[in-house]
Amino acid sequence: MAEGKAKERIYYFDTFRFLAAMLVFTTHYIGAFCPGYFGYFYTFPYSIFLDGLSGKLGFSTLCIILGLFAYRKGEKSRENLLLMFLQRYLYFLVTAMFFYISAMLLHQLDMHVEGKKVISVFLEQSFGLKYDFYHLFWCLMPMLLGTGICYLLGRIKAGYIEVILMLLIFMILKQEWIAVSIAGAALFLVSRDEALDGYLNKWWLQLILIFVPFALIHQGPNESFKTDYLGALFAFCFILVTMKNRYLRTFFNAKPWRLVNRTYFGIYIVHVLLYNTLGMKLFHGTFANMAIAPRSLLVYAILAVVLILLAWPVDFCINGISKGLNRLTSTVYNEVVSLYKDKKERL
Repeated sequence: MAEGKAKERIYYFDTFRFLAAMLVFTTHYIGAFCPGYFGYFYTFPYSIFLDGLSGKLGFSTLCIILGLFAYRKGEKSRENLLLMFLQRYLYFLVTAMFFYISAMLLHQLDMHVEGKKVISVFLEQSFGLKYDFYHLFWCLMPMLLGTGICYLLGRIKAGYIEVILMLLIFMILKQEWIAVSIAGAALFLVSRDEALDGYLNKWWLQLILIFVPFALIHQGPNESFKTDYLGALFAFCFILVTMKNRYLRTFFNAKPWRLVNRTYFGIYIVHVLLYNTLGMKLFHGTFANMAIAPRSLLVYAILAVVLILLAWPVDFCINGISKGLNRLTSTVYNEVVSLYKDKKERL
C-alpha cells in the first residue's frame, strides 16, 4: 500500500464497497419479492458459483474495508481520541436520524409503541443507535465499535500478535462483526508486509487464496458460520489478492466504476425503504399482470437505477451534516481546552 498509489487504492476500494452494497440490496430484493423464483439458482450446479454470495458477504466486505482504513488513519493521526470517537458517533447518529425521519415520512415505521410519543421513540432509537423498528440498523453499533477499536490499534501501532489477539477475543465474545472489522486491520498489516510480497505476488498463491476460501464456503458446517466467518475469509482474501494483482486492480479501477462507486453508503441506507415503497407498488401493482420472471428482472432493474440516483443526494446530505457537526465539535472542544489552559495558568 505505497503512498504513491493512494488514488488507485481509493478507486478499487470504492468499487468493492459499491458491489458489496449492491449485493446486500440484491439479496434483500430476492428475499422480499421472489425467493421461490430465484431458489433454483442456489441449487446444483448453479450453487457451485453462487453459494456464499449473500448480503452477509457484502457486509463483511464493508466491515473489512472500514477496519483497514480505521487502522491506517489511527496509525497516522494524532487527533484527540475523545473528539475522534465523538465525531465518529455523530456520523452514525446523523445516519440513524436521516433514516428514521425518512421512514416516518414514508409511513414505513409505526412510531406509536407502548404509549410513547413519536419524538421520544425517535430520540431513543437514534441516539442509542438502536434497530427496534428496522432490522437494517443492527449494523451501526458494530461498525462504530469495530472501527473505533481498529483506530486504537493503529494509534498504538499494534502488530500481528495484538491484532489477532483482539480478533480472537471478539470471536469468543460472539461479536463477529466487530471481529470482522478487526480483520481489516490485519489485512492492512499483511498488505504492507514486505516480507510477504514475494509470496503474495505469485499468481499460483493468489489463485489458492481466492479458491480455497470459496471452496470452504460450500463445506460450511452451518449457515451462520458459512455466511459470517467463511464469507469474511473469502472477502479478506479477495481484497488482498486484488491489492497485489495488477489485472484485478485495473479492472476494479476502470473508469466506468467511478460513475457509481461513491454511492455505496447511500445504497445501503435507503435500499429497503425504496423496495418497501416503489418496489411494492411496481411489483404488486403496476406490473402485477406480468409473468414472475420478466417482472422480477424489470422491477429489479428499475429499482437499481433509482437507488443509485437516489444514493447521491443521500450521501451528500449525511456527509454534509456530519462535516458541519464535526467542525462545530472541534471548535467547541478547542475553546474548552483553551479556557481550561488559561484558567490553569492563572492558578
